[in-house]
Amino acid sequence: VRIGSEEHNDALTRIGHLAKELKEGGAIAEQIFAAEVGLLNCSLFQAWTAEGLMGAHGLLTFQDVEKAHAIWRQADEHTQNIVALAPTATTKHNFLSTRLYYLIMNPRQHILPQFDLEECFGDGHWLRESVERYDFTTSHSVAKQAGQHLDNFTFAQAPIAMLFFFGDLAQARATLVKVIAAHKQMLARVRQGEATADGYKTEALHAGILVPTALLLMGESSLLRDFMTNSLHGVLLEDESVRGAAGTLADAFPISDDGHCLYKVDSVVLLNRAVAALLDDPSDASRAALREWLPPAAELSHIAEFELWLRSIIGSHPSLLCARLHGERLGDWTAAAEVAEFVLAVESFNPAVRTEAHRLLGRARAALGQHLAA
Repeated sequence: VRIGSEEHNDALTRIGHLAKELKEGGAIAEQIFAAEVGLLNCSLFQAWTAEGLMGAHGLLTFQDVEKAHAIWRQADEHTQNIVALAPTATTKHNFLSTRLYYLIMNPRQHILPQFDLEECFGDGHWLRESVERYDFTTSHSVAKQAGQHLDNFTFAQAPIAMLFFFGDLAQARATLVKVIAAHKQMLARVRQGEATADGYKTEALHAGILVPTALLLMGESSLLRDFMTNSLHGVLLEDESVRGAAGTLADAFPISDDGHCLYKVDSVVLLNRAVAALLDDPSDASRAALREWLPPAAELSHIAEFELWLRSIIGSHPSLLCARLHGERLGDWTAAAEVAEFVLAVESFNPAVRTEAHRLLGRARAALGQHLAA
C-alpha cells in the first residue's frame, strides 16, 4: 500500500478510531499503550500532510506551519503517554528518543512563538538521561520489536539537539561516538546475516543526514570518516542491497503528477558522495573526479524544489552541500550562489536549511567581490 494513498489514509483513520475506543472504553494499560502508539503513528502522517509532504506541492504558508505544529504537539503528547505507560525502563528511553523526532527532526515549527524550548526540554535532563541509558546490546532489540520498530537513538537526533539548542559540543561529540558505535554494530549484523539492510533503511537514512550535519559543523573530520567507513549509509555507493533498501523507502511515498515527491534515492546517494568529497583533500585529481559527477546548479535547484522532505528536516541539504563543492573545490561561486538563492526562494520556514543557505550565499557573494551583498 503506497503511503498517502486512499487505502492508506482509510487504514490510518480506522487505527485512530480503534485507538480512541480502547482509551475511552476502560482498556488495560497494555492496550492503552498500544492505542497510544497507533495514535502517534496517525499524528506523524497528519503532520506530514499539513506540511505538504504527502504528494502535495506549492509553497507553504505560515498557517500551514502552525497547523503542523499543533499536530506535532499532539504527537508529543502521545509519546509522553507512551513513556508513562512503558512496561520497562528500556522501552521508556526508546520512546524518549522517539520524542525527539517530533521536537527536532521537523524544524519549521521552531520559528513559531508557540514553540517553547523550555517546555520541550527543560534543563535537558531527560535528553541526557535517554542518551546515558542507551546500550546497543539491550536497547536495540527492544526498539526494533516495539512500537514503530525503529531504533530512534541511532537517528542521531539527540546530538543535534545538544548542538543546536544547548551548544554543548562535548556532550554532542560523546553522543555521536555512541551513535557511530551503534551503526558499526548494525552494519556488522547485516554483513553477518543476522539482519537485513531493508530492516535498517530508516535508521540509515536519518543518520546519513544528521551525523554528517553535526560533524561537519563541529569540524570533526576523523569521526565523520569513521562513520562513512563503518555504517550502512557509508557503504551505500558500493553495496547494491543497501542502496536498494533506501529505494524501497522512497518508493513507498506518493509522487504527484508534476513530479513532487518525498525524496529520491539518487539524492541520498548524492549526499553520500558530497560528504565523501568534502572529506577528500583538495587536489587536481579530486577536482577532476568531482567534475565527473557533480550536478550543475539547475539540477541541484530541481532537487531542492521537487524533493519535499529533504528541505523540511533539520539536516544538511544535498543541493547545498553540492553547491558548496562547486564553490570551495571548483571555484564556481556563481553556481553556489544560484543554488543558495533558489533554496531560500522555495523554503521560507526551515531555519536550519535557510541558515545553511544564507551562510553559503554570503561566502559566495564575498568570493565574487559582492562584499556589500555578502
